[in-house]
Amino acid sequence: MFENHSEANNVGRLAHTVDVMPVPYADLRITSLGTEGAPASGRPLSLTWEVVNDGIGSTDSGEWSDQIWLSRNADGSDVVAQLGQARHIGQLAVGDRYSRRVELTLPEGIDGTHYLNVRTGGPFEFVFADNNSASSPALPVQL
Repeated sequence: MFENHSEANNVGRLAHTVDVMPVPYADLRITSLGTEGAPASGRPLSLTWEVVNDGIGSTDSGEWSDQIWLSRNADGSDVVAQLGQARHIGQLAVGDRYSRRVELTLPEGIDGTHYLNVRTGGPFEFVFADNNSASSPALPVQL
């Protein structure tokens, strides 16, 4: 189109950055986490949790593991013991969820308030990987 040499205003620029992602992202989030049983040193305890994909796309990988640990703080810090992992196999579509239940044995010789923690993740989550962990309510562990 003829512009009579007035082409300097043909370029626009956004005032903010734009993130470009290679694929639609998943957003794995733990929606519930609970325990069953009396929390006692060296004794078994059941841990259950649920993970949902709140992203805009299915997971880009079909296998990852949820990590489980025991801590002294509700934010998962001051780790007492790594208690294992639970493997997930299969892609997770938007809005889909899965539940896990594991039987754990609390470490010998501990007492006081502790927390069981679970972290999921592995698939591409763009900038939404900061909501992948959850902690149980306070567990008053008896020696």
